[in-house]
Amino acid sequence: MLQMNNGVQVDPNDPDGMRPRRSGEFVSDFYSILSTHLLVRVNEHMNAVYNGGEQDGEWKRHWVPFAVESDWLYGLFIDGATGAVGKWSDGGPIEEDVYPSLSAYLEESFRLMQSRAGIYNEMIVWDIDDLDQEDLDQLT
Repeated sequence: MLQMNNGVQVDPNDPDGMRPRRSGEFVSDFYSILSTHLLVRVNEHMNAVYNGGEQDGEWKRHWVPFAVESDWLYGLFIDGATGAVGKWSDGGPIEEDVYPSLSAYLEESFRLMQSRAGIYNEMIVWDIDDLDQEDLDQLT
């Protein structure tokens, strides 16, 4: 999954190295798949935020983040114990079992892609009909 859509790269304009490039938004128009490097950073961040750095707390050790929005306030994780997909959001509780599996989540994403996404420069682009050429050129 990490190699899909030409892989996910950190936005070169992000001084903190936190944000994936917009071209990584392929599973939905909101989330970017994390590279291995960012997966580790997000997991460390979530552990610090929810657990104060302790091993177990609200953020479970067996949760593996795999997709985030641009500033990590919203994201998706796989529960390594059950295989279910959960999500977190800024100001809201962590939700477990949002999708019964990664496969179920990806099937839903594929349905959304069929209705809302297009291809530009070998990338999946959401709501492509709403973008002009300048917007498209900024994706690469």
